[in-house]
Amino acid sequence: MELISLYKDYFSLTEECAMMQSGGMEHWGERLKTATDEKGWTAAELSRRSGVPIENIKKYIQGSVDNPRGNVIAKLAAALDKPAVWLSHGEAPSPSDVRGGPISVPPINPRSVVELLGVTRGGDNGWFELNGQVIDRVPLPPGISSADLIFALYVSGDSMWPRYEDGDLVYIHRDRPAVNGVDVVVELHPASDGEVGHSLIKRLVKRTSTQLVLRQHNPAKDIEIALPSVARVFRILTSSELMGVK
Repeated sequence: MELISLYKDYFSLTEECAMMQSGGMEHWGERLKTATDEKGWTAAELSRRSGVPIENIKKYIQGSVDNPRGNVIAKLAAALDKPAVWLSHGEAPSPSDVRGGPISVPPINPRSVVELLGVTRGGDNGWFELNGQVIDRVPLPPGISSADLIFALYVSGDSMWPRYEDGDLVYIHRDRPAVNGVDVVVELHPASDGEVGHSLIKRLVKRTSTQLVLRQHNPAKDIEIALPSVARVFRILTSSELMGVK
């Protein structure tokens, strides 16, 4: 994940400037409590909807944790329908209101970022639900010429460990073919109208006329899915593809 960390350096600097503008006075746990109260939820309900353990949520609200690990803030923000940047840093005032003069924040080209979609943690075999909500934006890797066909998401669960850890960021191409031997996001048709279909991150072993054969690493096993159950298959881009190395 060193490559992704380099991509995020610029965005981290921008967010730090925003926090300096806001004075850094309000702890993010206060905003978490405010957003939870606005929904009329208890900590238990927020835990159920976000997949974050209730014990951790109580610690966050109490202000006991300054920087939660992984994609916790993104999960909570998605469940609460709030921007992740607002939850983590708050809304900064106008630069002209900052004591000592404005802080210069470099402009961000909207075409140089990728939409980060929210997911709802699932259960067995590492399945999750793509909720379709844009929870943040992450840098467009240098090997990708356009962000139009790219989206990103955080890995949910550890079924693909050590290839991917829970909370790892992956970039997905909507149109590049998913060939045998690549990692993919498989989205299934919902069980009934009005529901969201399950999704899986696995290695595509093969595709036959009747099924997909997928492989997971933890625990190691192959999973067979009937083709009529499959809505879409997206290819996860490799590090070489992200850097434009052929």
